Amino acid sequence: MAMVIFLWLDEVLSNLGAESFWLYPAVCVGFLSLSVWIVDCIHAGSSRYLAKRRPEVLPGFARLWPCCSWTPTSFADCRDLLVNVSHGVEETGQTVKSQMQMHEFVDLLNSIDEHLGQLKGQPQGATAAAPATPYLKQLDLDVAMPSEGFAHSKRLESLDSGLRWWGTRVQTNFWMGSSGCLTGLHTDDEDNFLVQCHGTKRVCLFPPECAKNLYVNAKYDSGTLCCDVDAFNPDYERHPLFHRVKSWEVVELNPGDVLFIPAFWWHSVLTTSRTSISLNSFVSRPSERLTRGVWRQLVQ
Repeated sequence: MAMVIFLWLDEVLSNLGAESFWLYPAVCVGFLSLSVWIVDCIHAGSSRYLAKRRPEVLPGFARLWPCCSWTPTSFADCRDLLVNVSHGVEETGQTVKSQMQMHEFVDLLNSIDEHLGQLKGQPQGATAAAPATPYLKQLDLDVAMPSEGFAHSKRLESLDSGLRWWGTRVQTNFWMGSSGCLTGLHTDDEDNFLVQCHGTKRVCLFPPECAKNLYVNAKYDSGTLCCDVDAFNPDYERHPLFHRVKSWEVVELNPGDVLFIPAFWWHSVLTTSRTSISLNSFVSRPSERLTRGVWRQLVQ
């Protein structure tokens, strides 16, 4: 059908004469845009989650996936993988990173875990200081561990048939940290599936219309907007407008749980267990790659 329409447009423009030749590129671009929009509507309509505008939790959906057997020790022998480790909450403060081998980060994480285990036995109010909480965040699994990234993308297709469509992009990130590791409040311009593999996390979610009360700051990174508010421990003196936020959700994630976070929903994620491993997968439909993807490249 698309080819028939295209040939008809070609015939019409040919009959208009040479003086109307400038219309040809404009009509072609318009036709292409319309075709992508139609396909995108069909794609979204056939998808279980990608067309939804509400978060949803699937308790235990991934509990039998291989990634849910991972622990930090599973990566203790990765001696050729260099990773960037974050220090502090990047979404609200200065971005500070250090590089180390994956096995070195695992050793660091295990030492923090042992320290937290010792603190657990101390009386409330003990003054022993916990070590800093370095966070391995957003490691591109498709680059660092290609076979795992490909396999995870295929497993996600069991969640939503829309992920099988041609042109749909799935990009998966690996996260590992200890208790207290925090991803500050932010929003992404892509749909997101968060799989909790090991340990537990707490997620605060706010609908897009709450933005005016969340103190959006100037930090921007590849489709991500960040906020100054700490959703888990808000300072109402510094951020009084946060009092006006009435619509928000708190989700507790256990191993095997999957959380769907729609594009543009504000969210903050806190590690609540001694160690945690998660995978998050950003999903973009073809039309979103043409529009938002181009915009990301322009503003970077």
